[in-house]
Amino acid sequence: MHRFSVITSLIIFILASFSVISSADTAAQEAGTIASLKGKVILQRDGAESGAKINDKIYLHDTIETKADSRVKILFSDDSLLSLAENSKMTIKEYLYEKDNKKGASVINLLEGKLKSITGKASFEIHTPTAVAASRGTYFFAWVFKEVDKIVSSFAVVQGIIEIRNSDPKISGMSFVKNGYMGTVRQGAGPGLPNLTPQGIMQDLINSTQVTEKPAFVPEKPIMAEPDQLRKTPPSSPPINKPPLPPSSDWWDNFKPHSSGT
Repeated sequence: MHRFSVITSLIIFILASFSVISSADTAAQEAGTIASLKGKVILQRDGAESGAKINDKIYLHDTIETKADSRVKILFSDDSLLSLAENSKMTIKEYLYEKDNKKGASVINLLEGKLKSITGKASFEIHTPTAVAASRGTYFFAWVFKEVDKIVSSFAVVQGIIEIRNSDPKISGMSFVKNGYMGTVRQGAGPGLPNLTPQGIMQDLINSTQVTEKPAFVPEKPIMAEPDQLRKTPPSSPPINKPPLPPSSDWWDNFKPHSSGT
């Protein structure tokens, strides 16, 4: 009887230890939390599917999918924010964040649809079927679509700068896309020259990734300041008794955007 009791206690101890190790491993893989959602959002983990809910935890290798008229916003441990539009799908391919050192790196696979990304200082990449976009401290959009029989990935930057290239290492070439511009990577080709993002496209991107019903405001002209300028404190307004000088020229009317490339 004593021997049976010892064996039973040993088995319970081993199972309890395995449970603690498994819990610790799961905690280490935690990437973020669902901050808000609208409609039907599916969470895929370890081959199983479930309906996502607000405050659900997101882990490494999870896949998040939105159905028609559905959207979701995810807050990551490094304070990055990702929002998926309807009929979109993404996977947490890589995620590492050291909270004490505030350093990390993450890779998101955007398989289909549209995504809004507001990243912190950690290294961040979005991989699509045709492209890789690398950024740090940037606010930008990514979307995947078909053009005839080829897959196309596009990126539009609101603030900061990103580097884009084809996901096929055999295809050379890269392009830097700054705020107010968009870049495109087509299947089997390197990125073309960035172009100014049309107002209609930017408005659609913001509205389609907005979780709430209220659409966001988009300025009529894109922000053209460089990333370092955007992070500086804006200058104070001139004194009331000294009205500001008029601009020396209308740079917007005279600005010539880059021609599109293939």
